[in-house]
Amino acid sequence: MGYPKKHRGRRKIGSKRRKMMRKRRKKQKIRKK
Repeated sequence: MGYPKKHRGRRKIGSKRRKMMRKRRKKQKIRKK
């Protein structure tokens, strides 16, 4: 997503996506409560 290093950017994006997914799941659980 606009990263100069494609190899490093790909790994960073994966980490960010996993963190976002975890945050979204936590938010959904709290919202469902």
